[in-house]
Amino acid sequence: MSDLLVSFFIFIKTVQGGTAVKSRRGIVITTIGVMMLGFIWWSSPVHFLKDVLPEEISRIDVFDGSTGYQFQIERPEEIEYIISNIQNREMRREKVSLGYMGTSYRLTFLDTQDRVVEEFIVNHAETIRKDPFFYTDASAGLCVDYLERLGEQLVKGQ
Repeated sequence: MSDLLVSFFIFIKTVQGGTAVKSRRGIVITTIGVMMLGFIWWSSPVHFLKDVLPEEISRIDVFDGSTGYQFQIERPEEIEYIISNIQNREMRREKVSLGYMGTSYRLTFLDTQDRVVEEFIVNHAETIRKDPFFYTDASAGLCVDYLERLGEQLVKGQ
């Protein structure tokens, strides 16, 4: 107990001497800097499939959460369209996605060795979910209608 009191009095003496004030100022400046960097990171654009070339992808596995059907996209022109569509969208982090359920289209991009290159969920024409965040596209130009048409064609063709 006496050690605690001694430490307390040393702290009070330090505060009165100005050292703690400098220390607090440094903490405040550091905190503000970290908050500014966090804001810049949060509001910076995100591009999915950034360094992926369409010819590197052998297929896209798709799970349609509204129907429960699964299908594969293997035609190079369809793969190229989907990759180009997603790459050309400037997404922004919107909110944390942890704890949310439901899927529109879960897309899994596989390379020529059947290794997963990227995986995420296209929820709407303007929303991608890749945990731990939802990302939005202000232009609402994601290829949801295209995926729906492909799904109908491929599932009916099976």
